[in-house]
Amino acid sequence: MINIAVSATSVESEMLKGWLMSFSLLLGYLRWVSYLRIFAPTRNLLRIIFEICKDMLSFVIVLGFTIVCFSLMFLQFEDERNLRDVIFYVYLLMYAEIGDTEDTFDFSRRSLLVILTFILSVVLLNLLIAIMADSYERV
Repeated sequence: MINIAVSATSVESEMLKGWLMSFSLLLGYLRWVSYLRIFAPTRNLLRIIFEICKDMLSFVIVLGFTIVCFSLMFLQFEDERNLRDVIFYVYLLMYAEIGDTEDTFDFSRRSLLVILTFILSVVLLNLLIAIMADSYERV
């Protein structure tokens, strides 16, 4: 339905048109996935996925707070970057996308990097695994 509305209207901005099409494709995908509840094996998997997503809300809040907090810490050492770029950089650090940091990082930045890597990789990853295990046991 959204696809027809997007193609029927003359949207001037290509970016807006791309966002609307992407959102409509996501809604269509979720609709088709919901049809998989007909089959018994996929019904249980979908229920587990939805329960895990509901239980992860508090985890996502803690993760977002951690990313913003460490972004503000890293921003204190940056001169030419803005907050949005630093938040994206810390988000990439969550996936161990460190890049070339030997030349540009001093001791304080490296210390923050070690603390952030420990918190994100060890503590929050184990918390996520525990949340998923509890959800799986409940279902």
